[in-house]
Amino acid sequence: MRKSIYVFGLRGFPHVQGGVERHCQKLYPRLVKAGFRITAFTRRVFMTYQGHRWRGVRLVALASPRRQGIEAFIHSALATMICLIRRPYGVHIHNIGPGLFCPLLRWRGIRVIVTIHSLNYQHEKWGPVGRAILRLGEWACLRFAHEVIVVSNNMRAFLEGKYRRGDVHVIPNGVDEPVRGGALGILDRFGLAGRRYILLVGRITPEKGADVLIEAFGRLGPVDVKLVIAGRNDHATRYAARIRRLASTRPNVVLTGLLDEHELNGLYANANLFVLPSYHEGLPIALLEALSHGLSVLCSDIPANREVGLSEDRYFPRGDAEALARRLRECLRQEPLSEEQRRRRAAEIRSRFNWDRVAAMTLGVYDRAFRSSSPSTGNESVQEYIPVCERPPGR
Repeated sequence: MRKSIYVFGLRGFPHVQGGVERHCQKLYPRLVKAGFRITAFTRRVFMTYQGHRWRGVRLVALASPRRQGIEAFIHSALATMICLIRRPYGVHIHNIGPGLFCPLLRWRGIRVIVTIHSLNYQHEKWGPVGRAILRLGEWACLRFAHEVIVVSNNMRAFLEGKYRRGDVHVIPNGVDEPVRGGALGILDRFGLAGRRYILLVGRITPEKGADVLIEAFGRLGPVDVKLVIAGRNDHATRYAARIRRLASTRPNVVLTGLLDEHELNGLYANANLFVLPSYHEGLPIALLEALSHGLSVLCSDIPANREVGLSEDRYFPRGDAEALARRLRECLRQEPLSEEQRRRRAAEIRSRFNWDRVAAMTLGVYDRAFRSSSPSTGNESVQEYIPVCERPPGR
């Protein structure tokens, strides 16, 4: 009999912005092919796809207010109530906020797997109460989940040291083979020329550092390249309004808003340089996808970005617009990578970070969770993640 897994803690998929959402969109169709019955609880306010099934995954849209601070809690509470009533074989929760409900699920005898994508309480947008709740959710995940997955080695080291739990699994994010030639009309749509723009992909939130990049770009003076920021804010915030104001005063800064996967592929494939100035990350899918297109990249020197293993000249101190501007000048003076160099870089990244491997490792964790109703002892090991930094791809 096919095991039933319920999933919550994400906004939804397909075509919903966010790293967690991207992760789930790539992972769960593969788990369906492996024989699981997957039901994902989505948030109706974010869903443009109106179908009830996508690539074998059953989608159940639940109501939730589009309001930061209570949206995820209410959605997770509703999903938990359904899980308590229907008692699936297992529940896979994404992120520490929804992890608050781990104890209830354990009490009901349901196997619980949690994937922690980010230590959200580090993000600037949360106040003292929000941070306290997120820390409580983190504690509940590490204390009550049968299996805990994180996306980076540095996060595992932090959590294992903090909670004295020695069986946290590292399963990184992945990439697919890019679709070539898709959505080339995206360049005409935004007045862009191939290899003549710098790209950032991500939500318009403080932890992504778009303001630092715009400031650094402005310090370059007259240049014949544009800065493209692909993404939007999920909620109306002062930070998002500030980014719009900054962009409106600089004619070469383009805000695209939310784009679908094919449109993003078009931007990745034709960019000169990808920049990720984040203050906090788990293991950034946007950075991996840029590298999978063979792009040159610059990123902040936070642990998650360093785990990707670029050469030292590809990093700059987080939040330092002047240092980023210097790196940008250096990159723009360099000859663009040849097509052969781009292909080699892309193949290197895809060999180490790919969704098929992510799915296989996740299946190994499921197997451990379903063989025992108590938390793992740590005596068995899932396939180990080897960070790409052991074989740096260079610039």
